[in-house]
Amino acid sequence: MPVFSDRRPDSLSQLDLARQINQALEQGAHVINISGGQLAQANEAYPALLLEKNNGLTLKDIAVLSIGTGNTTCPYSYEEIKGWSSLGWVQHLPDIFLNPASQNSEDIGNQILDSVGSDILRLDFDLNDRLQVEKQPGRLRSLLEKPHNRYIFKKYQKYQKIGEEIDNPENCQELIEAAKCFLDCGEVYDQKPGVPVRDAIPQFIKLH
Repeated sequence: MPVFSDRRPDSLSQLDLARQINQALEQGAHVINISGGQLAQANEAYPALLLEKNNGLTLKDIAVLSIGTGNTTCPYSYEEIKGWSSLGWVQHLPDIFLNPASQNSEDIGNQILDSVGSDILRLDFDLNDRLQVEKQPGRLRSLLEKPHNRYIFKKYQKYQKIGEEIDNPENCQELIEAAKCFLDCGEVYDQKPGVPVRDAIPQFIKLH
């Protein structure tokens, strides 16, 4: 059941999504595939979980495979921000505030699922690395001279920066290539040591 959400006035709400999932379950669906779209305000699985809990389904019996659309990583410099007009600030407000709110919702949802013995596998990655990987206490990380996608670099040993506007058709091939490289070279760090993504997915499905 693909479901999409965007900024249009007639876009799908999280409550609509939860109702659609409930309807699918009532009709006998066992596996539901959800696409939250680029601008879903939070992990779209959690409103559905709350609705199903109200219908008597216990959270410990639920497993969630959550697939993201990639994290934008473009930092704003002071020189860039100080030149913004009022309209410029309005245009960038969603970019500044949407991701933290979504991340907070995701973290809270994960803690709830963990507390009741449920399971979740979240697959997502930074579209580009822009900062030095190594963190030093009390110091800001330096910007990389060549921002790039780390998984394309791991697979092909080349520095390639990909377009982060995931709703731009011109970026589709780069984004697809980055996703393929994430599947081939990425790892899931819910466990130590990290599990390769291509192994983590079938393991998760087999367990549930």
